[in-house]
Amino acid sequence: MWTSAAALRYQDVEKRGKASHENITKTAHAIFKDLVHCIEKGLDPASDEVQQIIKKHHTFTEQTHAATQEEYKALAQLYTEQIDQESVNI
Repeated sequence: MWTSAAALRYQDVEKRGKASHENITKTAHAIFKDLVHCIEKGLDPASDEVQQIIKKHHTFTEQTHAATQEEYKALAQLYTEQIDQESVNI
């Protein structure tokens, strides 16, 4: 059974079309690839290079979600926790 939020996201994807969904996925993967590259290089999160990618991610997120500042920060925390957990499982 779909939750309300999941149902709305599904309807939104259907309304935008498959090409739009594929473009969103492609963009997200490119941003994540850039972030992984920064992590592998050991860059400080406050570095200009990382912050440029974060700005790109924030803009992307605003285009695909109606996230408040608090929700965006929570998303960042989720990513951090996921990375920490994955490094434990390696």
